[in-house]
Amino acid sequence: MADKQQFIDGLRQAWRDEVRSAKNYRALAERESNPEKRAILIRMAEAEDRHAATWAKRLRELGVEPGEYAESFLERVRRWVLLKSDSSVAAQMLEAGERDADAFYGTMLANVQSEQDRTSIIEAQREENAHHKMLEEFEGRGAHPQT
Repeated sequence: MADKQQFIDGLRQAWRDEVRSAKNYRALAERESNPEKRAILIRMAEAEDRHAATWAKRLRELGVEPGEYAESFLERVRRWVLLKSDSSVAAQMLEAGERDADAFYGTMLANVQSEQDRTSIIEAQREENAHHKMLEEFEGRGAHPQT
């Protein structure tokens, strides 16, 4: 029973984190003047929305309502700092969040309730890792071929 409650608590946290990430990506997209970068940020926000919807659905299947997202004061401050930062610093901040999400999903795997849960978490992990790599490219720190 403790594993199930830990899993539910993890899903709640994952849901919150994904909703917050989507809001951050959208906020950055609104200020981004480069149309290609804006499109990338919007696609990343949409992916975070899909993750949040997956976790909300699973919580409901487990008899738990995710509730409404209420942004904390600290989250508002972090978004403000994110938006006041230059693009490179903002990308680094988001990149750190993606690495944290990937690690968090790794810890959630210890309490999975079904093979479907395992598959969903691993898929979310893959996407978070892809976001991390996209953010490296976004800020121009990605791997470049030697010429």
